[in-house]
Amino acid sequence: MFTRLFTHELRVNAKQNLTAIGLSVLVAALALAIVMLRWPLISTMSATVVTLAAFACPAAVLVISLQNFWRTMYGDRGYFTMALPTRGRNVFLAKTIHGYLAFMVAVTVALVLQLALWWAQAYLNGVDVGARMDQFATILSNIDPVVLAIAVASVPIMGFTYLFPLAAIMSIGAGPRWNHLGFGAPVVGYMIYYVTGQVFGVLGFLLPGGVDITTGRFTWEWSVPSLIDAIVTGGQPKIIGFGAIVLQLLLSAVLTCWGVRAVEKHTALR
Repeated sequence: MFTRLFTHELRVNAKQNLTAIGLSVLVAALALAIVMLRWPLISTMSATVVTLAAFACPAAVLVISLQNFWRTMYGDRGYFTMALPTRGRNVFLAKTIHGYLAFMVAVTVALVLQLALWWAQAYLNGVDVGARMDQFATILSNIDPVVLAIAVASVPIMGFTYLFPLAAIMSIGAGPRWNHLGFGAPVVGYMIYYVTGQVFGVLGFLLPGGVDITTGRFTWEWSVPSLIDAIVTGGQPKIIGFGAIVLQLLLSAVLTCWGVRAVEKHTALR
């Protein structure tokens, strides 16, 4: 049943997602063409437009996914969803996993657009792109593989901590205890989630594990002494901790499980 639900999500939402991504690419391509024309001021402004279009691409897909989640789960179409002969977790996961994958595709497109802008600016400035890529590859080869793996993993983790918790908050807010607030319930939930995330970000400094920016190597050193020293001396912290990523991922996982439980226990999608 999950496969059928996921396929349905792909088919129903493909037009909206492809339209959002396509418009972003079109705007960025037109702006990039103007950048290549080297028009004073206008080309500089067009470079900014490329960056804005790149950022707008995943943001638009995220909004579309959350909007569709709310409309099909708790809006007018929710009556049909509630009549489906399947467990609530199948419905929740089909919608969120689809939205997550669409978001990651949009993030990939955004990165490609930014890379295209970087190449265009390097070409216009007479920079040897091949040599610059070799320098970049050399830098990557000098980075600790653990640090590089965490940096790469942070991108899909970011997508998970955006979409899944927000969908879960909608499901929790639609429960009998909060549904009298309407859409105000998830709005309040978002604010609580944001504040909690900031607190977890601070608490993340208390966990060991991070990157030593002087060597680029992973270390299990505590980042708090480095941070305090940087504040006292006015310099830069030596250790950048990864604890915030771990705690944010944990918070998102807990909220997702709570959201699945809310769907199955309080909306009776059977």
